Parts: sequence; structure tokens; C-alpha cells
Amino acid sequence: MIGALIILAITVITGIVLYTYHRLTVKPEDDVVVQPTPDSECCGQHEVCEKDSLIQACYENNVPIFCPAFSDCSAGFGLVMHQVANPDKHLSIDSVKDFLELTQIKIKAGTTGLFMVGGGTPKNFAQDTVVCAEVLGHEVDMHKYAIQITVADVRDGACSSSTLKEACSWGKVDTTFEQMVYAEATTVVPLIASYVYHKGDWQKRQARNFAKMF
Repeated sequence: MIGALIILAITVITGIVLYTYHRLTVKPEDDVVVQPTPDSECCGQHEVCEKDSLIQACYENNVPIFCPAFSDCSAGFGLVMHQVANPDKHLSIDSVKDFLELTQIKIKAGTTGLFMVGGGTPKNFAQDTVVCAEVLGHEVDMHKYAIQITVADVRDGACSSSTLKEACSWGKVDTTFEQMVYAEATTVVPLIASYVYHKGDWQKRQARNFAKMF
């Protein structure tokens, strides 16, 4: 059974790698640098997403999407193959621009909060916008609100398991309104989302339209 699952996983990964490679139709005279961010506006306009998909919903509500570790996925292998096949002119990704744009959102937003499902790179990526804004000469507050849902144990010392109180020691997250939730995400995220939706406070909030900043 385990062997069959491993073979299935390898087959799926190989398919994604080859799909990514063959979809990169960069002409010989082109040398393109893009962000790793999935372009919700582009996807929505060209109807490449499912009607009820998350990316489509982001497009319709001007919510930018950031992907800080794009190379660390199956599609990343396709990009490597693409660059090897086109050593002089090829597509590259600029993750630094993603970081800059997310920091710009933090600067403009003022009071901010984080709702983190899991951890790792995306968690640190979002938290570090406070530090990056200060490096750029802006005085910004720490993220005032923060919730992290994780099953990672603090004893392993990993980024995913580091607590929000630890993030406060770096000046990233205020500890007044923070909550670590040790639970499997698929069991609690639907409950939280349902509560927030049915409570209805979101209907009183003005849309921020951060995607229009860029």
C-alpha cells in the first residue's frame, strides 16, 4: 500500500514537472524575470481557474497572492529544466519583489493581523514584513493580532513550531492578542471560517483592494 502511494506521488510530481516545463514557451530572444506570485488578476481575466476557486475569489476581490517558496515545489523542477534547456534566455523568478510588495502592504495597512495555517516559510515571510518595513525607514507597529494553527511541537525548534511569543521577541508580533492553536488544520479552519462568516462583521468592513496597489 505504501509502495503504491509512493509510486502515485512520484507520478503526480513528474507530471507537474513536465507540465511546467512544456508550458514555458519563452522565445529565444526573450529573457523574462517574473515574481513567483500566482497572478490572481491574470488568472481571473483569462478564466484559467475554477469558478469557485480561491484564486478566482482573490481576483474578484482584489486580494494579492504571494508564494514565497515557489522553487520548493514540483513546479520548481520544471523551471530548472527550462533554464537548463535555455541557458542564455529563460524565465526567472524574483522572490525579493514579492517580499517588497507584501512589506508595502504592511506599511499601507497600518494595523495588521495574521491568520496562519501551518508554518514554515509563509509564516516567517508574513511576520518579517514588520522588520523589513523598519529596515526601509518606516515606523510600523508589530502585527497586532495573530493566530497560528499547527501540529508542530515546540520541542523540535523548527520555524513551524516556534510560538508567537517567540516572534514577539523579534519585534514581529504583539502578544496582547495572539493565540497558538494546536490542532489539525482541516478540523478547525472550517469551524473558524464558518463562525467568522455567519457572525457577519465582515459585511461592515470596507474592502481594502490591496491588489490594485501594484
